[in-house]
Amino acid sequence: MSADVELWSIAQPALYTVTIKLTAAGAVVDAVNTTVGFRSANFTAEGFELNGEAVKLRGFCDHPVFVGVGMAVPDRLKLFRAQTLRSVGGNARRMSHAPATPEMLDIYDRLGVMVLDENRGDGPNGYPFGAVVNEDPSWARCVLPSLLHASHVNVCVRMYCPSLTAVMVVVVRSSAH
Repeated sequence: MSADVELWSIAQPALYTVTIKLTAAGAVVDAVNTTVGFRSANFTAEGFELNGEAVKLRGFCDHPVFVGVGMAVPDRLKLFRAQTLRSVGGNARRMSHAPATPEMLDIYDRLGVMVLDENRGDGPNGYPFGAVVNEDPSWARCVLPSLLHASHVNVCVRMYCPSLTAVMVVVVRSSAH
C-alpha cells in the first residue's frame, strides 16, 4: 500500500473514490465510481484491533424500522441516527434482524462506525426465522455470501451474523462449559 494512503479509522474515516472503466477498442463504454477505504481489523485474545490499535466497540442495536414510517426510513433519518450514535460516544452498530441498506453502510463509512451486519433468518431456501446455524450449517453457507456480496466495498463492516439465534446458541453453549 502506498505511503500516501490514509487508513480508515473511527476517528478519521478516510475514504477514496475509485473509478472503474470498461473499454472496448480503446474507447470507454462504461464507468462507475466506487467509494472505498483501507484498514486492517482483527479480533485477538485481548479484544478488537483496528489498524493494529486496540479499540473498544461501543454501540447500539439498530432495528430497520422507525415510528411513523416503518421500513421506509428516509436517508436523512438514517443519518440522524448515525450522528446521534457518534454524539454519545458510540462507534459500532448491530443491524438487527435485517442487512443494512447500501445507504446506511455509506453513512457509517463516512462517519467512522463499525458494523455487525445481520440477516434475520428468512433464508433463500425457506429456512425459518431463527434457524439455528449450528444445527444446519448449510443455511449459513446460503446467507453469508449474500451478506458479503452486499457490503464487500464498505470498509465499516467487519462482522457478519447469519442469525441472532445462532450467535446466542454459540454464546450459551460456550458459557456453559
